[in-house]
Amino acid sequence: MESLLETIRPEVGDRWHADEVWVKIRGDVKYLFALMDGQTRYILAQEVANSKHRHNARSLLRTAKEAAGKKPKEFVTDGLHAYRLAYLRSTGPSTRRAPCTSRTRISTTSSTTTTCRSGSTASSATWRR
Repeated sequence: MESLLETIRPEVGDRWHADEVWVKIRGDVKYLFALMDGQTRYILAQEVANSKHRHNARSLLRTAKEAAGKKPKEFVTDGLHAYRLAYLRSTGPSTRRAPCTSRTRISTTSSTTTTCRSGSTASSATWRR
């Protein structure tokens, strides 16, 4: 049965969402990082880390890509720098940085422009590849 489960690939969309939450485990604060498909709400990957800002999200993104069998065209995060670094390292160095921090949307399309939009509650950035 386990070999059958390993061959199943979920049908996920092109927009993935990444977020983290802190939890206490035996009195110690840990961070649960999760990556989810935006269309089906399927959890593609999750990890527990000791630190929020030192966490390397590349392994989280790699696990999600292996589970889905593809890369996302759009990657929505809360602006944590680890997500941006992981995404840029997995797609290549030709993506430019947008000067926004609170809510981040990273897109992979054919253009190479970077735009930053400001909303009423939070600003968002779009990285295009």
